[in-house]
Amino acid sequence: MKIITILPEVEAEAVLHKFGRRSLRAPISREMIYLPYLLFRYRVAWTTLGGRGRSMDGLLCADLLQGLPMSVPKATRFALGDGLAEEMASFAGLLEPPHPKRTVALTRLDVPEEGRLPGVLSESEAAERGKKILRYDLMRLFGGLRFRRIEIAPLAGGKVLYYPYWLVYYKDGRGRMRFDAFDALNGQKEKGEITRSIKLGLLKKNGKL
Repeated sequence: MKIITILPEVEAEAVLHKFGRRSLRAPISREMIYLPYLLFRYRVAWTTLGGRGRSMDGLLCADLLQGLPMSVPKATRFALGDGLAEEMASFAGLLEPPHPKRTVALTRLDVPEEGRLPGVLSESEAAERGKKILRYDLMRLFGGLRFRRIEIAPLAGGKVLYYPYWLVYYKDGRGRMRFDAFDALNGQKEKGEITRSIKLGLLKKNGKL
């Protein structure tokens, strides 16, 4: 099946090298998996204590396992592969910032079913959960006492895209199979909620959820 995905930038050898530096365990195997996210455009509208209204648009990814949001920095440029310009038209104006600090490549890739993690949430559920977490973060960032109201509205035209992660499998001291997850764009080892989403996807894929 062909999916829209962000192109990986880190090779398996680099990930295995990083794993070896951090762990005394010998890796048994590794694989790349693709975690589904909903990429959507949102609009934040707020009213200051003086009664002045403000708004801005941004991009947000919310995974389809927990609705875990991944903010897209405004200085990120998306280089679109062949045939994606029309499909990503609803994001016009946000994919090509005037002064980009980083470029990531989006492409359509044929990925076998075993390499794709299934979603648990619907697109609307993921957007709603992501919106709630984003609102909390913005309130904390802006300082809630300086505003009368902050509202976040997901806009139409969301698109499911897949984010690549390397999984390195090993056995723990009791002989149980474990894995470490690494971001395939920067090689960073993941933990916490991202790892939980990957585990949920693996359980769903294997019919245990």
